[in-house]
Amino acid sequence: MLLAPQDPNLHFQRAGFLLTEHKLGEAQAALARTLDLDPNQFPAYILQAQMAIGRGDIDEAERLQRSAARLSPDHAWVKTLEGMTALRRGDGARAQALLTRAAEQMPDDLQVLYALGFAHLDQRQFAFAEQAFRKIIDRSPAMQGLRGLLADVLLQQQRPDEALEVLQPLLEDPATATAALKRMTAELEMTMGRQESAIQRLREVLAEDPRDSGAWSLATAVWRRTGDVADARSTIDVRPPAPVVRPPRAHRSAMPGRRWRRPAVPRAAAAGPSCGRWTRPPPR
Repeated sequence: MLLAPQDPNLHFQRAGFLLTEHKLGEAQAALARTLDLDPNQFPAYILQAQMAIGRGDIDEAERLQRSAARLSPDHAWVKTLEGMTALRRGDGARAQALLTRAAEQMPDDLQVLYALGFAHLDQRQFAFAEQAFRKIIDRSPAMQGLRGLLADVLLQQQRPDEALEVLQPLLEDPATATAALKRMTAELEMTMGRQESAIQRLREVLAEDPRDSGAWSLATAVWRRTGDVADARSTIDVRPPAPVVRPPRAHRSAMPGRRWRRPAVPRAAAAGPSCGRWTRPPPR
């Protein structure tokens, strides 16, 4: 960089490196310098737009997408960004059409598949969303966390056995087998009538954190279904006393009175795809 400070390509390459280090501010400055030196650097506009979407600045993302479109109007990444911003604006049908066309041009690009999967979810086309997310999981070991969303998509299609199968690799890995995942799996097993498997999983959660109120709530529901009083008593006997927390009187009426119910569309779909984890230099 010191040898060629006026080379826009070097500044762009530096931006890509800074992004891998999660130094977003410095990466943004490097991209701005790239465009100062060469306003025709198409990939720099694309990368800046991705970053804008990641931080929720849709107006800026659209401005950058239009700048990129002036340089290469038919490029798949122009359609991808236009589709992403359309999804954030609530125009799911247009987003789906744009991202489908982008995926046809770049069928192996995981970022495009990721965005397209969310567009399918927005349109409640769960089978197509499943197809997109499965491709990502198969091709990218780093995206195994997407299995939770895929399981939710399978549940929308009334396929709980396959949902459990999808979650299994996460449950077998100590790094991903979180208490939240175990509770989710136990609740799924309960709805399938697998009460013994559910209570065993909940015991694992309680062994790690005896104060996990969510696990206690689910375990109580299992005991009510099975009538296993002995198991309930033996477990409750070792439960530590929970601290008494009384909310201010003015706010008691706002406390939730019912358990959460699974939404018709998976929760992650409400926000649409975030570019935060994906941002990288696009192909030239």
